[in-house]
Amino acid sequence: MNARLFQSLAIVSVAALLGLSLAKVSAADPWAFSVGAAVIAAIAVGIAGLFRQSTVSFEKATPPRKLLGLRIGVVGFVVALCGWLVAVFLSASVGYYIVVLGIVTGFVGFPIHIYNMFRT
Repeated sequence: MNARLFQSLAIVSVAALLGLSLAKVSAADPWAFSVGAAVIAAIAVGIAGLFRQSTVSFEKATPPRKLLGLRIGVVGFVVALCGWLVAVFLSASVGYYIVVLGIVTGFVGFPIHIYNMFRT
């Protein structure tokens, strides 16, 4: 139970950081963007909790090789998201290269997923 709670809090926290970064880039109210993003993430985590059992059973029934490309794509997305946060809060030039690395990783995962899904 504690692991799920930690994951949910991490998701909501990252969403609040993302909202804060969008407010910083657009010169909008940081509280509105941060709290709004956190509320949306909390609702999404709640909805995902409703479908947890069916998702777990689907993942157990699917061979790991078929999910490899999707996992690579998710890692690419997370790296790109971290790059965005680095670019906004720390260094734009370093963050740019991290975002590019994440996008390239995601584009590597896509053909791997297509290949693994449709091969016989």
